Amino acid sequence: MGKFKIPMGGEIEKKMEKPQGGIGTGLLNGESTKMQTVKMEIEYIKISDIIPNKKNQFSMDGIEELAQLIDQNGLEQPLVVRKDGKGGYVLLTGHRRLKAIQMLQKEGKWAIDSVPCVVKNLDDIKLPLSEDLKENLAILSTNQTREKTEADKLLEYRMFTEIYKELKAQGVTCIPVGVDQDGEEVTQELKGVKKREFVAGAMGVSTGQISKYETVEKKGVEELKNAMLDNKVNIQTAEKIAKMEPEEQKEILAKNDVINSDTLLVHEKKKEEKQSGKEEKTEEHKIDARTWAEDIKELTAGIEKKAVYLDEKQYMSYLKALRNLEKLLA
Repeated sequence: MGKFKIPMGGEIEKKMEKPQGGIGTGLLNGESTKMQTVKMEIEYIKISDIIPNKKNQFSMDGIEELAQLIDQNGLEQPLVVRKDGKGGYVLLTGHRRLKAIQMLQKEGKWAIDSVPCVVKNLDDIKLPLSEDLKENLAILSTNQTREKTEADKLLEYRMFTEIYKELKAQGVTCIPVGVDQDGEEVTQELKGVKKREFVAGAMGVSTGQISKYETVEKKGVEELKNAMLDNKVNIQTAEKIAKMEPEEQKEILAKNDVINSDTLLVHEKKKEEKQSGKEEKTEEHKIDARTWAEDIKELTAGIEKKAVYLDEKQYMSYLKALRNLEKLLA
């Protein structure tokens, strides 16, 4: 049987005593964390019945290392799933764990065809959010302790921004973030809290860092945002590019596959040279009758000695080359 370790009750209660972090952190310390830890009823569900969540676009790196850890230490936390209404289950949290277990299963190191899960209903999240945003919140809840790529961070920013906007639109003034030692509900004020503060608290970063994402989202061209989603540029460099004119942004992205601070230094140097008139000029080559005669002398001599016979394909290439020369020298 595959190894599985459930956290002790004391550990679970400790997690729920008091929220940690800034404004917005309560979303993860409270409702979504509660989905995983409080009153867990473990069910073993067939691995083949579990469907990866299409809404989860986060990176799936380090699967081999995670599989090795699970093989050595057991599964620390169950997967969290919801019923799909068709007899199957959709993953809410645990995509990397599922991949790792599937790897172990193929290697014969996960001997059973099922995996421990907690089956949850999105209605357990007592916040006035749409089903889609509740699902996003559930996915985000286990994304906070892993190493994140630039794409992961941008996706998180977008998801938490949508959640904030929905909560404000619904007139929410405070959000539940857990319970205290006496079992009383602890809430966090949302009234008067700016989006930047909320998202910073939820992501565990500074408001200054969030302002960089805002700049990229508002001023960056689509090519820049796609480069971040492809992990080709970090947020610090992306913010600098986003402050440039759209055409200049596109020029940098078109000329470079990976963009970093060195790329911008080279770009700025060339820009300064162009503006000051010191830009290197491309060397010109003069072609006149004498040069032309010299260049084709060997070809002419070869044909005079012996005719060359071309098949249809070669002859068409010959004609095409002549036409290209005519255009070039016209």
